[in-house]
Amino acid sequence: MVESAERLAILWTSGDAEVAENMVLMYASNMVRKGWWKTENCTLIIWGPSQRVLASRPDFQEKVKGMMAQGIKV
Repeated sequence: MVESAERLAILWTSGDAEVAENMVLMYASNMVRKGWWKTENCTLIIWGPSQRVLASRPDFQEKVKGMMAQGIKV
């Protein structure tokens, strides 16, 4: 018997801004808004080269702030 997952962690490690915009940030911002996951069960982990991308992109910073406002753990 397979049980459904209750928690989701997205590990963002890529230093590629296009990957961040078109996969990581898009999925992370939609997962709660569209009801795919419950807010309290979602975590975005920013690790390695992705930290430099986030630090250099104010638009990405605003997206992450919006996720945090939704209750996603970062």
